[in-house]
Formats: sequence, structure tokens, C-alpha cells
Amino acid sequence: MAKMHSVSFSMIFLVAVFGGQAKGGGPCDKADHVQICQTAVKGATEPEAALKAAIEHLIVETERARDEAAKLGKMEPLDVCKTNYNDAIRGLKESLNHLKTKDKRSLKTKLSAALTFYVTCDDTLAEGRVVQLASDVLTTDAMLRQLAGVCLYLATLT
Repeated sequence: MAKMHSVSFSMIFLVAVFGGQAKGGGPCDKADHVQICQTAVKGATEPEAALKAAIEHLIVETERARDEAAKLGKMEPLDVCKTNYNDAIRGLKESLNHLKTKDKRSLKTKLSAALTFYVTCDDTLAEGRVVQLASDVLTTDAMLRQLAGVCLYLATLT
């Protein structure tokens, strides 16, 4: 009898866990970039925890982009990108504080600003005619823009 009881409990547990996943309901289900979102939230199921994880992921990826841009050498367009990455990192760190204090307006403003910094980097590279030399930066920026968009989406859920 005890064995049957534990099997029943296990079956109920599995149905509860996997049944909920099959129906959806996770924070990334309606994101524009579901796979990027799922990677960024690192398994978090609550919107606030998912957003925190995604912002932290975006900070790490932005730091990586800045460091890679620095390796390409000293050119004015790349210097603009490095400055913009630093500004984005600073704003993203501030957005984590706004998330804690539940200041949604400031949170969304900082996330939008980060997105703008990535777009400005791309525009500067195009204007400086270094697109071919900095094609990796443009590819990275495309991913950063998508990830920033995921963060903005998750902010609507908090």
C-alpha cells in the first residue's frame, strides 16, 4: 500500500510539473524571441525573477561586446560603441535597482536607453564606413537588441 501511495504521489507530481509546462504560462511564452528569452531567464518562472536574470544576462553580454570591440583597435566609431556599451551597462545596473523598488517607469526608461545605445553603435559604424571591419560588432548588437527587447517585454509582466 505504501508503494502504491508513493507511485500515485510521483505521478501527481509529474503531471503537475510537466502538465503546467505543456500548457505554457511561462514568462517567455509570448516573447518575440522565445529561445533568447528562455536562455536569459535561466529557468525563472516568476516575471520579476525572470526579468532580473535577463537584465543580468544582458549586462554580461554587453560587457563582452565592449571587450570585443576594444580588441578591434582604436577607431572613432568603435570608441563611440565602447562608450555606449559602458553607458548601457551603467543604465542596466540602475534598472536592477528600479526593479527592486518597483519603479516601473524608470525601469522601462533604462531598458529603452540600453536598446538605443546598441542602435546608436550600429548607426555610428555605418556612418564611419567601418561596417565590414566591425561586422562582428553588428552581429553582437543584433543579439543585444533582441535581448533588450526581451527585457522590455518581461518588464510588462512585472
